[in-house]
Amino acid sequence: MTRSVLAHRPLVPMAFADGTDETLLMGADWPLFRSLTEEDRRRVLSAARRRRFARREVLFHEGDPGDTLHLIDKGRVAIRITTPLGDAATVGVLGRGDVVGEMAVLEEGGRRGATVMALEATETLSIDRGQFLELRRRYPGVDLFIFDVLMANIR
Repeated sequence: MTRSVLAHRPLVPMAFADGTDETLLMGADWPLFRSLTEEDRRRVLSAARRRRFARREVLFHEGDPGDTLHLIDKGRVAIRITTPLGDAATVGVLGRGDVVGEMAVLEEGGRRGATVMALEATETLSIDRGQFLELRRRYPGVDLFIFDVLMANIR
């Protein structure tokens, strides 16, 4: 019988920005969070607001203002773009531990480059642009997280 590595990690109570109080593994099992210290993970997650999306619900549309990024906690989402001929093409599927919306949040006046739709009941932790820029300014370690997200997109 094998035991999960996560079984040894303590559950940490978190108070999210929207006032929700939950117990969470602090994202320690999310590959993109590995570059963050536990304290920086806590800072990032405490700025987040839990959002719930039903199957086929759109998180955001291509061309929308880029005002939040989403850390996917549960479920899967499809990344869809409009082709030059006007067709919709799915270019990726992301799930737990992945991030969507980071590019538009990093750019002043950024717009969404794709439509993101829940493929099943999905929960995200969203962080708005202002909060995220403040985290980056106050805690330089958060830039390692963004670097890892951008590198994952390139791969």
